[in-house]
Amino acid sequence: MRWSRLRRSERIALAAVAALAVLVGAGLVTLVVLDYGNPQWHRWIYRWQAVGERNRAEEARPADFTGVWTRWSRGGDRTDTPYIDGKRHGRETWWLPSGQKCMELDYEDGMPHGHFRTWYREGQRRAVGYYERGKEHGASTLWYPTGQTWESSTYDHGVRHGRHREWNTQGKLIADGTYRHGKRWAGTFLVADPDLDWAVAHYADGVETRREKLAQENDRFSLPR
Repeated sequence: MRWSRLRRSERIALAAVAALAVLVGAGLVTLVVLDYGNPQWHRWIYRWQAVGERNRAEEARPADFTGVWTRWSRGGDRTDTPYIDGKRHGRETWWLPSGQKCMELDYEDGMPHGHFRTWYREGQRRAVGYYERGKEHGASTLWYPTGQTWESSTYDHGVRHGRHREWNTQGKLIADGTYRHGKRWAGTFLVADPDLDWAVAHYADGVETRREKLAQENDRFSLPR
């Protein structure tokens, strides 16, 4: 088969394939397509560059995309998001550049629905909770990097409702109160105060009765990251 006998479109296609083969062989570009075995479930094509940056191919996600869509931030964070017919559906997972998982959040029909979990950069658990149709609902717990419980709350469709407790880094309970439909109702709560920095506010029947400065040994508000 002579080159001169090929149609112009065929010559262009062959030239493109040859150029791609050279780049792949040189390690400059790798095209990766992962398939789930079902033609309706697939990953898009990604481009890996020699400098280590991972960039999505130029195409935007189709409006009716079904599969797992992966995104990278400029800093190297990665997010894997499952879609069905263009809506998030399933467990979305966030990864740090180190490969450490930092968050999981379940979706249903485009809305957060189900469990969520987060981790610190070193891998310790940070928070667990639950969403119902896009709103936080049920028990929610946060931990310090040491593993000590930091906060325990209960939510009712997006607002705090029920018992709410907080501990300092030494494990001492420093706030224990009750919310009613998002409003502080009874007990003690940690609050920001322009004069006291952080304070403990006392409530009864939805009314604040007094507040006092948080004792120095209880200070735990250099929040972990």
